[in-house]
Amino acid sequence: MRKPPHIAVIGAGYAGVAAALTLADAGAQISLFEAGPLPGGRARRIHWHDQTLDNGQHIALGAYTELLRLMRKVHHGPLPFRRMPLRWEMWQQMLLQAPAWGAPLTTLWALLRAQGWGWADKLALLRFLAGLRLRGFRGEDRPASEWLAGQTPRVIQTFWEPLCYAALNTPLQEASAQVFYNVVRDSLLAGGDAAQMLLPTVDLSALLPEPALAWLTAQQHAVHLGQKVTQLTLQDDQVALQVQGEWQSVDGVICATGPHQLPALLHTEQAPAALQAVSQFGWQPIRTVYLQYPAGTRLPQAMIGLHHCLPGGVVHWVFDRGVLLGEDGRMAAVISAAMAQPMSGEQIASQAASELAQAFPGLPAPLWRKTLHEARATFACTPGLHRPDGHTASPRVRLAGDYLAGDYPATLEGAVRSGVAAARALLAQWTQP
Repeated sequence: MRKPPHIAVIGAGYAGVAAALTLADAGAQISLFEAGPLPGGRARRIHWHDQTLDNGQHIALGAYTELLRLMRKVHHGPLPFRRMPLRWEMWQQMLLQAPAWGAPLTTLWALLRAQGWGWADKLALLRFLAGLRLRGFRGEDRPASEWLAGQTPRVIQTFWEPLCYAALNTPLQEASAQVFYNVVRDSLLAGGDAAQMLLPTVDLSALLPEPALAWLTAQQHAVHLGQKVTQLTLQDDQVALQVQGEWQSVDGVICATGPHQLPALLHTEQAPAALQAVSQFGWQPIRTVYLQYPAGTRLPQAMIGLHHCLPGGVVHWVFDRGVLLGEDGRMAAVISAAMAQPMSGEQIASQAASELAQAFPGLPAPLWRKTLHEARATFACTPGLHRPDGHTASPRVRLAGDYLAGDYPATLEGAVRSGVAAARALLAQWTQP
């Protein structure tokens, strides 16, 4: 009997744990290395003073089939989401809410019943979505703002712009129409529960990465937190890794680090196409402002949009983490892309607190506030962007991550799909006759 391959996975973000689970399911022996103290990558829990925070806010959709599949594998009992039909609310501007009964008519019903839009707005959007169902996306990739020509200004401002920021973290005028279409196709146009919104009720490390690591450990795989892989080299039919200054050999490697970390790990000749491609990437930040209010403070809804709702406002969304995660009185205000780049952390925290006070009269003053800044939260998802595949110069080394070629932008689902694909491609070397 052939000995199972020993595979190293570098990085315990969503792509890395998805790759490790897929490899383990196929019988490989896994060594998972994560440089940080906690798993999750750019979607993880952090500790600040005596507080536990997430380094950003993520929601899932019913269309996230691979994320949900792996979560069911490692979670016991119901998945930690607050499930709700599509609900899109821009404060005092519009409300689109799907009924609880099943699709395909839920999206149609929600659009027809949308508050804050006139019939011209609704009909323009319905015609556009109907055309997408019939024709799909045709033509060369272009800015999403051009793709949406014919939509009314009100629908663009209250629906398409905030949706583009939420999904692609890229302004509508700069975003890829093709990737934006992929998101709309697999959610709004897909029917069933695909457009259902899934709001996490646990922190981002506990959502998938930590249960995945617990599952791997229970299956006798090696998980190494706080251990950084600094270099890898090819040795005949194996790959050598330098970890904490010491070398060890494995049969194969999946590099599931951030793309900006690849040059330090791989030599140019090891992954020339990938390194060349990511060197051309632009990056988009996300800032998250945590505002702790007195116990019992609540928002009208768990998630409310503020995009263009206040003069000079910069906050795109606000989440009530008391309702979602039991963090009583804690709100998270999200500023996508480069909206608040010139501001310091304290300035943006003050701005966010002011905007919430304007939007929700009677809100008390926050007890404390903290701004988290992910400078490279996502790649800039622009038209015609060349995203590399997972190949390297060696068939024993594969890449995984949400930045690689795929239908989706930098999302949890994109990361998970990439990890699964990388694992299956690597396994083919041992499963082929």
